[in-house]
Amino acid sequence: LGRRYFYLQRAALEMRISNSLYGRTVRDSVFWQTTKFLESAPNVLDEKSREKAIRDFDTFFSVYVSSINDPAQRELIDRLKSNVFQLRALGNQITSILNSGLSKIKTENVSELLMSFENRLYKIDEFLSNTIEKGVLSGIETQITKTKRQSKNAVIILSFCLLLSILTGFFIAVGVYKHNRSYEENKRELFSRMLRMEDEERQNLSLQLHNEMGQDLSALKIYLGLGDTGRCKTIITELIEKMHNIAYFLRPSAVEEVGIISALEGLLLQYRQISSYNYVYNKPKEELKIDAEYNVILYRFTQEALANIVKHSKANNVKVDFNQNKKGIQLIIEDDGIGFERKFTHKDKIKNRLGLVLLKERIELFGGKMYIKSAVRKGTKIIAQLPVIKEANM
Repeated sequence: LGRRYFYLQRAALEMRISNSLYGRTVRDSVFWQTTKFLESAPNVLDEKSREKAIRDFDTFFSVYVSSINDPAQRELIDRLKSNVFQLRALGNQITSILNSGLSKIKTENVSELLMSFENRLYKIDEFLSNTIEKGVLSGIETQITKTKRQSKNAVIILSFCLLLSILTGFFIAVGVYKHNRSYEENKRELFSRMLRMEDEERQNLSLQLHNEMGQDLSALKIYLGLGDTGRCKTIITELIEKMHNIAYFLRPSAVEEVGIISALEGLLLQYRQISSYNYVYNKPKEELKIDAEYNVILYRFTQEALANIVKHSKANNVKVDFNQNKKGIQLIIEDDGIGFERKFTHKDKIKNRLGLVLLKERIELFGGKMYIKSAVRKGTKIIAQLPVIKEANM
């Protein structure tokens, strides 16, 4: 408003003033020549005032024209320009008659021309006042109305953004609350699963001790009572072997002695001797520096998977891929056997208490994942991933 409409309003006002001054100089010249009106003498003698009025009008007219972009306003400017041109033509004509000397006829002509001049002068002033200045005021009002409307729209948009921000914050808070709640529930569930797994392993160990050693110890007691030392020695030898097997079941010594890569290779060699399958082992070039607990999990995972392949798969080829990538450790065991359709579920624990389900739960406790992909007559692929790589315990 300040840059545009203030200058337009000022230009219109200055044009009215300049136009009025120009009309007065012409009018005073006529009064001096016809009536010798003394008050008209200063303006008649000062020729520069007329030129200044014309120059000032043209200057502010140019200012006004340069600020107009509306085609409708351009038409009004053309009309004003035409009226100004006609006014000045009448002024020049009157001045020319006055300078050539007055007679009765010329005096009448001057009076007629002066009336036309006054009418044209009034029209220009009225046009500047009613059309130009009011147009400027109307533009100001329009701009103020537009600004108010924009302010109102801005308030509406800001209110909507504020409401949206509040709703977004609310939903984020709800999401964080649900996430934390789910996280706590998952922690409790994992802890419960861990306790359940330990209890099941204890039960299994108890069952193994009872089945493997209970009868032999009873027999040893009987033969000691009978004094059959030979038979007692045989039973003790078997007990030692069974104790070794149970110790191996709890923690395979090969993992700690030769490392997980060689331990898996030895495990494959054992299964190659007891089955007719073709085993392929893709192993890392160097030993992986991971936590000892990871080594046990990976070994048990391979042991359980190979046992299931020998029992159920009827495969010809078994492939074991053991590698390390950016995500961590990955162990893939794949066969070309008969496969199966049903998905691997938690209910499998009923049939296999220390099977892949318990291994899956143990892997998940360490932040890893286990997948089973299988289809009828298309073999089975079991994948174990441990995403967090740990430094080996020193």
